[in-house]
Amino acid sequence: MKRTNNFMELRALSKRYGNTVALNSINAMVPEGISLMVGENGAGKSTLVSIIEGLTLPSSGNVFIRGLDCISQNLEILKDGTFIPERPPVFGSGKVSEFLYWYSKFKGTTSESIMDMVSLFGVDYLLDSSFASLSMGETEIVQIVAALSTNSDFYVLDEPNSNLDISRRIMLAGTVAEMHRKSGADFLITSHMTDELLPVCHTLISIRRGEIGGIMDLKEIRQIGREEVKAYTSEPDKVLSELEKLAPHGVYISREGHTITIRGRGARYLLRELSDPAFGSLSSVRMFPDLTKTDEKV
Repeated sequence: MKRTNNFMELRALSKRYGNTVALNSINAMVPEGISLMVGENGAGKSTLVSIIEGLTLPSSGNVFIRGLDCISQNLEILKDGTFIPERPPVFGSGKVSEFLYWYSKFKGTTSESIMDMVSLFGVDYLLDSSFASLSMGETEIVQIVAALSTNSDFYVLDEPNSNLDISRRIMLAGTVAEMHRKSGADFLITSHMTDELLPVCHTLISIRRGEIGGIMDLKEIRQIGREEVKAYTSEPDKVLSELEKLAPHGVYISREGHTITIRGRGARYLLRELSDPAFGSLSSVRMFPDLTKTDEKV
């Protein structure tokens, strides 16, 4: 495939479903390497992936992968790239081993490569199982195994770790990093589960309401210490009140329902200062790089 300085380019890319704007005239350049796209549900991540795959036509504009138009040159895109959809297709009563066999034939993957990946992710025990008997997590990991066994120029993975347990999320992140190091393959990954992926990614893309909120080099983000923490709590009023008293200058706090968002240098450490009752009310905490440019406390 033709190499360019950028992995992906979006030119005035728009997609509308009736009166709903999924992508709003996006212009962006995504560099080579491992890119992570984050955004809330409905932000436009899966719509973008579907356009890249050629499954959805844009209302206007273009998207290019390594200089190739994803619509007019879709066959070459599919030949050189590998995709994992957000919702794995259901293969009914077919066996996992049969699926892997035909997938390897379709993508030109050697049986050795695919069995190495089967062993790496520890799914040997699923080979004789039918897809109908698998959980969502097992279905997802089988498709990850199949996809990552290919020797592709690039990979587009839409929410690949949403149903995986922590050990397999760690394994996925490590495997992506190793594949990029060995072959130079590019990755575009969309995910809500970012903790394991952030350390191995090079670029973070924020998408909000169909628009790109920012594209930043993760090395730069780590150096300047900008971070966003989302804390989910059963007692948002209590947590918000305590955090507002503790927050130093330059840390910004907001609340939406049971979610408290903290932005700024050292945001994650604020939670350690909460009283035991407030801390105990937290159900989960997720950390992201902060791509906003907010200068006022909310």
